[in-house]
Amino acid sequence: TGWQRYRRKQWYQRRVRGLAEIQEKYRSAGSTVTEQSRTLAQITEELESIKMQMDEKGTTMTDSGPLVKIKQALTKVKNELVQMELRIGVLQHVVLTAKINDKTSMQRDMHADDQFSDLKTSF
Repeated sequence: TGWQRYRRKQWYQRRVRGLAEIQEKYRSAGSTVTEQSRTLAQITEELESIKMQMDEKGTTMTDSGPLVKIKQALTKVKNELVQMELRIGVLQHVVLTAKINDKTSMQRDMHADDQFSDLKTSF
C-alpha cells in the first residue's frame, strides 16, 4: 500500500542519513590516523638521522657513556610511540562504541515513537 511504501522510504532515508554520518566520522578518524602517521614518519626520520649520527660518532668515540644514553633515549622514544599508537587505537574503539550506542539508542527511540503513535491512533 501507499502507507507501506511511505514507511519504507522513510526507513531507507534514515539509513542513508545514518550511513552518511558514519562515513563522515570515518573520514574524520581517517584524517586523525593520517596525521598520526605523518608524526610517526617524522619521528622515524629523526630516529634514523640520530642512528646515522651515532654510527658516525661511534667509530671515533672511545667513551661509550653518551652512546648508552642515546640508545636509552631511542628506546624511550620507541616506547612512547607504541603507547601513542595504543592510545589512538583505544580512542578509535571508544568513538566506534559511542557511535554504535548512539545509533542503537536512536533506533530504540524511533521504535518507541512508532509504538506510541500506534497507541494514539487507536484511541
